[in-house]
Amino acid sequence: MTPLFARGLCARDAAKYCGISIARLRKYGPPPLPLCPGGPHIWDIRTLDKWMDGSAGQLAAMAGNPAERQMLEALDSHVVR
Repeated sequence: MTPLFARGLCARDAAKYCGISIARLRKYGPPPLPLCPGGPHIWDIRTLDKWMDGSAGQLAAMAGNPAERQMLEALDSHVVR
């Protein structure tokens, strides 16, 4: 039997997928998608991948901005390896 992998993740699973806390995901990550009015919000795994890919290259590009560099370094230090 092939395991089923969800494309839409709850906050806990999206944060775990990115290797960061839920608070950091909500503060720095991409916004979640509402499935329906008043319904749950989900994080699209493809959007998370794009965000993570973009964040990986931003540290070098933002070397001249200390505040942004500090934020990215803080995020990087919380990634589960």
